[in-house]
Amino acid sequence: MILSPNPCRPGESDGALRLAFSLEAGEQGWDARIFDVWGRRVRDLGGDILGPGRRCIPWDGLDDQGRQCAVGAYIVLLDRLGFDGGTVRSEKALAVIDGGTGN
Repeated sequence: MILSPNPCRPGESDGALRLAFSLEAGEQGWDARIFDVWGRRVRDLGGDILGPGRRCIPWDGLDDQGRQCAVGAYIVLLDRLGFDGGTVRSEKALAVIDGGTGN
């Protein structure tokens, strides 16, 4: 999984974070969630069961209630799903929302 841009600036044009990954043979789908550093779920990015192939999923920096998330670090959890719907493997990555100070 590749996160870009990272750090991201969701309020700016093209500042949304993108999760890019490819599902391989034996992987039927995916499910992705964003957590704060205390382990609380911030946003459910959903998923699909469309089979192997490339995916690019945007995160606009909003939480599940549509509020802008604070500047800081977030954990991205990507579960890769098998044909039975169970998790084949999980990946974690650190995403950062930057305040855009211009430095």
